[in-house]
Amino acid sequence: MEGKKTPQANLETNNMKDVATYCRWKFLLEAVVRIPAGLLLLFVAFFAVPHMVANEVAQGHGSWSALVFATIPFLVGFLIFSSGTRRIHAAFMRNCWFKAGTEGISFRLPYKSRPKTLFFTNKIVELTLPWKDVLKMYPLQYKVNGIQFGRALVLETRQGRFNFGGYFKESPACILAAIKNFGDS
Repeated sequence: MEGKKTPQANLETNNMKDVATYCRWKFLLEAVVRIPAGLLLLFVAFFAVPHMVANEVAQGHGSWSALVFATIPFLVGFLIFSSGTRRIHAAFMRNCWFKAGTEGISFRLPYKSRPKTLFFTNKIVELTLPWKDVLKMYPLQYKVNGIQFGRALVLETRQGRFNFGGYFKESPACILAAIKNFGDS
């Protein structure tokens, strides 16, 4: 969907108002944590694990299961590192917005990772939807053991479900309050 106009894009976005501000610094803060953690695991995978496996093989105790187990730091490190680079990519994207108006809702935001780039970049989703295609919108609070650690705005449409967590400066509840005026029209 990157750069392409969707069939739903025939609505006028000129009459729509920004209801949320794209927040770049949240992506950068997440990247500052994820990239070093991923690099640390990759370092372990490429330097420490081969040394340990070589010692085991030299002593005659090596097995294929140890080698398979040794790939775990590589896979986890790659996933964390690529997640951090996607956040840097998202932080520097231009023309990202979330708008609403009397005719519907419109957004242009990074959404999913691209397998073609080995998960190092994001796809851009740009949709303009009439209100009849918006089935449900609600705030989602993430919790672990009763401790709140994240919030997201969930948008369920006829085109699919979109979960926008950490994209905006405003809270999901504030965005929904701003949108409510347009949806009631």
